[in-house]
Amino acid sequence: MLEQQVEIEVVRKAFITAKGESPKVLVVGDLMLDQYIWGVAERISPEAPVPVVRQSGKSERSGGSANVAENLSGLGITTYLSGYIGFDPEGDRLMGMLKSSDINTDYLVRISDRPTITKTRVVVQHQQMLRLDQESVEKYSNEEREQLLGGILGLLEEQSFHAVILSDYAKGVLDEEICQTIIQTARQKNIFILVDPKGRDYEKYRGANTMTPNLREVADACSVSSYDTAAILVGADTLRQTGLGLYCRHSQ
Repeated sequence: MLEQQVEIEVVRKAFITAKGESPKVLVVGDLMLDQYIWGVAERISPEAPVPVVRQSGKSERSGGSANVAENLSGLGITTYLSGYIGFDPEGDRLMGMLKSSDINTDYLVRISDRPTITKTRVVVQHQQMLRLDQESVEKYSNEEREQLLGGILGLLEEQSFHAVILSDYAKGVLDEEICQTIIQTARQKNIFILVDPKGRDYEKYRGANTMTPNLREVADACSVSSYDTAAILVGADTLRQTGLGLYCRHSQ
């Protein structure tokens, strides 16, 4: 335990600025709540050919961009988070997690007519058997988008940030207009912009300093197989030639 604390402290010190201050980072993206139902399956249901899971426990943690923000805050970075969250029990619990991690949640937009994005996984003897997704597939309204973007632009005007992270999980927050408005505003203020991308449309991230897709995400963006390393490398070079800064992670 002591060794782990020492390692965390070393990492935290690595993020301290030249002035001895903690960096300030804004994370914008798709917030989620990850739920896990743990149990044991010992028989098949007489109602259908499916296992009967006897629940032994349940746990929750932040997911999506909320998890990104928590990781940054855990490193001693002053972290602000912006995105959407529902007016529901899941949203309340997620807000509690974020606040307990010392994340600024003043710029989250809470919506009453759509649920907090929640992924519930049923895990039996360390094997995931099922995932239930609670989310709305409807686009965010113009009013909701204006409220979110207005808060972000006001925050960038009021505060001095060292970096902005666009954490995209393809749930509708980071469309092209919002991405480009944030990127252009941040560039005018010499703020570093990092993108964790999703989907095939990387053009919406143009102007960002760096993107960090994994191999599968690069393959998807280039419409090639994730098992074809040569094609992925060619595709990555093509993306770089468009002016997109690319740092590929090896994870799938």
